[in-house]
Amino acid sequence: MTKEELKKLLKEIKADKEAKKESKKASEKKVEDLLSKAVEQIVGAVKSATKEEIVVDPNKGLTPDKKFTKEEKIGAFFKALIQGNRKVVKALAEGSDETGGYLVPEEFSAAIVDWTQDKPVFRRFATVWPMKEKVLNIPALAADVAVYWGSENTSISTTSADFGEIQLSVNKLNAIIYLSTELFEDSEVELSSYLTGRFAGAIMREEDSKFMLGTGTGQPKGLNAYTLNGVDKLTLGTADDLISAYYRTPQQFRENAVFIMDNISIEKCATLKDTNGQYLLVRPVDGKLPTLLGRPVLEQNDAGKNVYFGDLKYYYIGDRRKLSVKTTTDGAGTFEKDQVAIKVTERVDGKVALTRAFRKISNFR
Repeated sequence: MTKEELKKLLKEIKADKEAKKESKKASEKKVEDLLSKAVEQIVGAVKSATKEEIVVDPNKGLTPDKKFTKEEKIGAFFKALIQGNRKVVKALAEGSDETGGYLVPEEFSAAIVDWTQDKPVFRRFATVWPMKEKVLNIPALAADVAVYWGSENTSISTTSADFGEIQLSVNKLNAIIYLSTELFEDSEVELSSYLTGRFAGAIMREEDSKFMLGTGTGQPKGLNAYTLNGVDKLTLGTADDLISAYYRTPQQFRENAVFIMDNISIEKCATLKDTNGQYLLVRPVDGKLPTLLGRPVLEQNDAGKNVYFGDLKYYYIGDRRKLSVKTTTDGAGTFEKDQVAIKVTERVDGKVALTRAFRKISNFR
């Protein structure tokens, strides 16, 4: 083989090698492009399937990365509120209220309602009227329909029912708690149940207290503020007084009536016996309420020395369940203590609709 022939052969080998190399690059690029398109299609399908599920990360804003539970939503709302992430707060809130705060997520409001309906005395048995406006007027029967006997071919006597009116006007109730900023910075702390329990407990205690003792001025009018038929004891009450309160309550109200008293009065009732030596108070079984003369006994520790008996269905609660929340890190010593003050506001009212549905034993103990 000549020198020229050898050069030509080497050149052909090199060219063939370069061609194979370029072909390999083209193939690899084609495979890479196909993989990229496949990944894009998969990501698109995932986003499409999860686009209705929103998760909130106060540090990143709204992201459709994973499912968003009720607890996560409540926790994220309060964390974003404390951290000043207004974009996230607005996304999670129902909207801003007229005083410049934020209405809480529906999940938080519902949890508060569930909690307060289960624990306190009045809400469990009273008639609750949802209020869409600040004032609600409710007809109340003041005098019932009368009936008459008559004879043939004589005029039938006429009658009418007289109606009064109960006006429920919402009053503002504020619940405030102070928490360390670390509580909100620590992602391991589960805020939902903690905040729900704290706020619900505070709201429930104050509501129930005013449903019993409220003056009706800027707050509900409590059961104690009404003039009720009953017995004013100069000395300690007896079993006979409890029996009198029961039977002096009109029959139509006794079927659903309850006794309301504080823990010391319940203790006193637990020692009372009838003429046969049997205790009047039947102690609770399996978490049920104790009973007295067959009716439930409710412990309400704002009742003081008085005992009440009646149908709480005729205590009306006006419920404007529009909870709003505000926070501060500047006032009331929060700056010095590195705390956060959170205030939740609700609006509510309460009034007795029919006083003859209740009896009162004053100075029972």
